[in-house]
Amino acid sequence: MVGLIWKVTKKKIIAPLVGLKDSPEKIALGVAIGLFLGLMPTVGLQMSFVVALAALGRAYNELVRRAFPSRTVPRRSALPELHFNIPAGVAMVWITNPLTMVPLYYGMYLIGTLSMGMEALVSFAGFKAKWAEILGSPTLWAQIKASFVVLGEIAWPMFVGGVISGLVCGTAAYPITKWLVVRHRTKKAAKLGLTYAEFARRLAAEFERENMAQAGAAQAAGGEVAAAAAGGAPGADPPAADTPDAGTPAAGT
Repeated sequence: MVGLIWKVTKKKIIAPLVGLKDSPEKIALGVAIGLFLGLMPTVGLQMSFVVALAALGRAYNELVRRAFPSRTVPRRSALPELHFNIPAGVAMVWITNPLTMVPLYYGMYLIGTLSMGMEALVSFAGFKAKWAEILGSPTLWAQIKASFVVLGEIAWPMFVGGVISGLVCGTAAYPITKWLVVRHRTKKAAKLGLTYAEFARRLAAEFERENMAQAGAAQAAGGEVAAAAAGGAPGADPPAADTPDAGTPAAGT
């Protein structure tokens, strides 16, 4: 059973993550952030939080670049830029899914009560019944409102337990993920007869070409949309000017 679980985990989770086209640091940070947010009791909102955090990171990076345009400025070199791999983050929030959500959240509730010196007043069966009531609501917004009503006093210790679990798991996931990515690429480099540094430079150049191609495609698509909005689709013949009918004398003749 353990062997089967490891085989599925390696094939479905580890292999896709280590194969992502990004630096080991960005992939590892994406996994860490995804795990932290995935273990927070905010089911249904985690992916939105990942995307929002990525947008905030880009805004922060742009602010740093504008404030300190040169990398030689000491202040800029002391301010880390916030980059992480979004697909890795989005993938890891699915650690809480319809199959794992109730046992994971109950574990967070127990961790929260223990850390707060409280007694766990709700059994697993009672906790499961509460979540069944919440998930039975017809819409996401209705589920969010129901969670505040149904969970009541257990919401706060569950949130505290989620923060503790997320920090511990996310912190541990960063070095483990980075090691797995580097190990995977070291093996690929050896098969090609390259050192890891040479393989890393080759990958970086490949990523840069792909990013430039995607940026060029996006710019071209934006130009086409702008052209279409300004006067019709690109390449289309301009609208014909109004001319007098062949059988009707022109005005003034």
